[in-house]
This record gives sequence, C-alpha cells and structure tokens, in this order.
Amino acid sequence: MAKSQILIIYSNLDNKPATDSKTGWVSTFSYNLVRLLNRLEGDQYVVTHLTEYDIDPESYPTEPAVIIPILSKNYFKSPLLSGYLEVFEKDVQKRTGKKNSAHFEFIGLFKNRVEENNLSGFINRHSKKYFYKVDAVTDFVTEMNFEDDAQKDTDYWMKIYDIAQIIRNFRQKLTSPVKKVEELVDEMKPGGIYLARVGIDLEMARENILRELVRNNYKILQLENLEKNYDDLDEEINEKLNKCHISIHLVGVDPGKLIKDRGLTIVEIENQLASQHSKLINDQPRIKYLERFTRVIWISPERENVSVRQKLYIENLKKDLVNIQNAEVLEIPIEELKGFVNALVSGRVAAWEKSAVVTNGRRKSIYFICEEQQRKHCAPIGKLLESQGYSVVFSNFEGELLTIRDQHLKNLNECDGTIIYYGNNNQNWVKSKLIDSVKALGMGRMKGINPTAIIVDSEKQIDLELYFDSDKLMYLKNEKVSKETFKPFFSKLENE
Repeated sequence: MAKSQILIIYSNLDNKPATDSKTGWVSTFSYNLVRLLNRLEGDQYVVTHLTEYDIDPESYPTEPAVIIPILSKNYFKSPLLSGYLEVFEKDVQKRTGKKNSAHFEFIGLFKNRVEENNLSGFINRHSKKYFYKVDAVTDFVTEMNFEDDAQKDTDYWMKIYDIAQIIRNFRQKLTSPVKKVEELVDEMKPGGIYLARVGIDLEMARENILRELVRNNYKILQLENLEKNYDDLDEEINEKLNKCHISIHLVGVDPGKLIKDRGLTIVEIENQLASQHSKLINDQPRIKYLERFTRVIWISPERENVSVRQKLYIENLKKDLVNIQNAEVLEIPIEELKGFVNALVSGRVAAWEKSAVVTNGRRKSIYFICEEQQRKHCAPIGKLLESQGYSVVFSNFEGELLTIRDQHLKNLNECDGTIIYYGNNNQNWVKSKLIDSVKALGMGRMKGINPTAIIVDSEKQIDLELYFDSDKLMYLKNEKVSKETFKPFFSKLENE
C-alpha cells in the first residue's frame, strides 16, 4: 500500500532554532507527529516540508494528501504563503470540477495568535488546531513548545494526538470500503452532536470533550467561521443544529467572542439559537424520543475573576426555567461531564439501534407519583386506573435515597404516562417532579412525550404555567376524579 502524503507549509522564520535548541518549532512538531503516527499505524506516511522558498507550480499536490499550514504572524507576512491555499483550491477545482475534493484534508495549525482579518474564507472553512494558550485575565499569549517533561507536555501531546487521529481517519476513508459503509450507516443515525464555542478559559476543556467524542466515533458539528455577522451566523448554526440531536454548551469566566452587530457573544448566540431550536423540535405533537433535541449546559464551578456581565448571564441562565426545559444544566467537574455526555449520547445510539420500544401486546403503564403520606389516599385512584386496563406503578419509598431516586428515574423512562398527586401544599415538590419528567426525555427515555396529569386537592392552589405547555399537562380536581375525568388523559395515552 502506498504511503500517504502529509504536506506541511510554513514560514522559514517559524522553524528557526531557539538559542537553546538544535531544531526549530516546525521540525520538532513534524518529528513528533510522524513518531506518533508510526507508533499507531507503522511507517505509512511521508512528510513534505514547504516554505515560501519552495513554492512553484509543481508544489501543488495532485495525489491524496493531508495539508497542514503552520499559521502565524510570519506566515501571513509572505504573499506566497498566505495565497497558497486559495491558489491550490482553484487548481483542484480546475482539475476536478469540485471546490472541495475528498482527496485532500486540511488542518489549520495556529502557532500563535493571528489577526482575524488575515484569515481567509478557505482557512475558516476547515479544521483548526491552536498551539498557543491565552490567559483569560491578562489576555497574554503563550506559544506551546515541546518540552521533555510529561507533566508540562500533556496539552502539547494531546493536540498532536488530535491531528494524528484526523490523519488516520482520512487515510481510512481513502483505503477502506468498510469505513465508507460505516460512514453511510452513521449518517442514518439520529443525528450528530453540536459542540458550541467557548471563551478563552475553556478552550482546553472543550478540546477534551471534543477529543472524547471523536474517540467514540460520534459525528461532531461545530461553528467553523467566527468572522461573520449575526445573520450569517444564525443561518450556519441553525443549519448544523438541524443535523443534530444534542448540543453541548460550556460556560465559564470568559464570555467569548463578541458579535458587534448584535451585542452578544458567540457563546450567548449559540445557546440562544439552540434553545429556540429545542423548543421548535420538542413542541411538535407526538414527537418521538429519537427525534427530540437535548441541550447540555455545563457551567464551570471555578468562577474567580468573573466579570459582572458574565456573572449576570450565568445567574440568569440558571434561573430561566422556561428556556432550560429539555436541557441539563450542570455544575460538575469536567471529568464527570465527559462521562455524562458519553452516557447520554450512547443511550441515544442504543435507542436508535433498537429502533423503538414495542408496546403492542401489553398493558400501557402509568407512573403514579405521590408523597409517602398520600399513598393510602391515592390507592383508590390506582384501582380505578387498573380497572380501565392500565398497569399502575406507585412511587417507591423504601431503601436509601439514591436507590429511591434511581427507581424514580427508571419509572419515568419506562412508563407510558404519568400522574402526580398534589395534596400537601408543596408546590416546589410538584415542580421538581414535572422537571424530572421533562429531563427523562434526555436521560434515556426511548418513548415519545410523556402525557402527564396533576390531581390537585380541592383546597390547593398551584401555578404551573411556566413549567409545562397546556397541551402536555392536564389539571384534575381530586373531588371530581372518576372514569369520565380521566378520559382526556386516556386519549393522550392511547395516541402516543
């Protein structure tokens, strides 16, 4: 099998050795990348180095290749380098008739921070990897250099590993018919994962999440070009959200890049559009589990030096219960977030593979949620429901709190409908059960919307307008509970 070509394009100045080193930055990067690839796959790659002094008509590759420009201030000072990719794209289009050929993979590697107006449309359309760090407080930029120290080198090597994985996947697509079939199957699955952009302080955390998702072969969509006005961003983000069933949003100290024509940051815009998309999708009648859209909003527990504006945004985000329906809002360590996301996504994939839960041939079930002291009071209602052909499961009150909670979530996932009995003047308790019912749709429930009824004691008052839309929730007075009372609820139950 022929070796795959890797073309590294860079400014000669970026490979000038430092006073205490024998090799330059680019040579060190190239050596480490090939060393890792060889460990992973053997000697299957050949690397070509191209500086501004080597560019000529013969330098544009015609065979399949991975092209890695080392983007830096020096790179953009050279017209030959800064114009290379656009000329190459035109050359490919002339030869193949296609603007983006499947025979080439592009990875823009940023050695240091570059002025945004230097970035061409070509660079913004393709994968980017950043080999520098930015202090969220001082905005000080530090280049990432190879150091012979495992502790200091973790971030550097993780980025090398990310690039190696992209190269390996590209090679497999070119050489493996099985891989092509797997990709077709993946396209038929319930959708991808939209990974939202973040502020400077969470770039590393985001890359860790991205790395974990890619490692598990999930389809990731993200906003590539940040240099757009709001209308263009709106169009691109919504286009990608339509191809996803989950979005992940990380919120930290830095608010993210500001979009001036709207006065909002990228982080805020993506969250806002995902919220609107979630409501649009999930409010459709008889929506199936595999068609639902779930948001995961992670708020960093570490919020020192947070600005007043960002603090207000975070607090409003946590309090805005209308817009966080069908969302998981988490303040947990980043390592726990990775496990949570993986479990959430794998659950959706498993549900897709099973296609659906078969309910034909069995009685539909109703999960009857009540407080322990109301259990005996609710028993006659349970018998009424069973007399109509339904299987009734009451709240469990035995065992440790964690066991009770796990059983509660399991019942929400498996039942066909839910009834909540409100009889103790505890509105917060009722609201928490309603929110659990909504969250079940993103925590493994493989059925559609869960019809829910609240039986309200005749003397109680409760306002649930903010927590459920009226077409999904029914209010029943305890004094009027009868077979006739339940008819609308039964109708919804049978139609799901």
